[in-house]
Amino acid sequence: MHIHARWALVALIFPASAHANPTSASAVPIADALKLADVVAYASVGVRTLPTYSGISEWSGAEFGVLPTFHYGKSGAQFGGLEMGADVIGHYSNPASGRLESKLVLNAKLNVLEDNEWWPGISIGAMELDPVQPRNSMNLLFAVMSKTIVVRKKHYGRVTAGYGNALTKNPAIFSPTLPFHKGGSLLLTAYESPSWGPLGLVVEYFGGSAEVGAPTVAINISPTDSVSMQTGLSLGDLNFSPRTPQYFFFSVAGSWNMVTLLK
Repeated sequence: MHIHARWALVALIFPASAHANPTSASAVPIADALKLADVVAYASVGVRTLPTYSGISEWSGAEFGVLPTFHYGKSGAQFGGLEMGADVIGHYSNPASGRLESKLVLNAKLNVLEDNEWWPGISIGAMELDPVQPRNSMNLLFAVMSKTIVVRKKHYGRVTAGYGNALTKNPAIFSPTLPFHKGGSLLLTAYESPSWGPLGLVVEYFGGSAEVGAPTVAINISPTDSVSMQTGLSLGDLNFSPRTPQYFFFSVAGSWNMVTLLK
């Protein structure tokens, strides 16, 4: 399978850009959105290692580009598209029943301004929206900016910063950390290194402890333009208390363009 040229270029600069939720560094959404007819499918497994081993959780899903891009007149600015998708989360602990269950959650991201030489990319969106039992999921709204760092035509990676608000105010679902201590507010930051051959580094701060994300350090591996893998450690809420869950995880993502695939 082959993906269109622009996505291939992104894959060469950043070895992986979509491993869970909307297109993301790891858990933190980036401003880029999938273009019309682009598809990303992914699967992830996590092993809780601290404070004690407690089994494996699974996560799988797909995202779809559903709107075309267009220029804002002659300004040079460009609308980056809309992506939508869904995840199936397996073996999550239902806070109401205490049982291990599975659930379906929805995601969407609107790239209102594409990252270019003069300004950052800007997106708004939602992730982990639970249409069946909303009180058992984070239901996160977010806004993020991403900027590729280029100096004298050399790439030094991409940085992302943003703000999110979890609509479900339940500490069993989401617990905020610095700079917030109460409610559903959280800071979203990420750095993606340029690629070193097939490898790349991701360091991100998802400002809280939640099933959908946490502060994370990960390695990206991209054997081809259309396949990428990520492995790393989610660090809970960075307090490293005996009750702070920490996870090793591994994910794989495949991307393609439906128009190219059907030719």
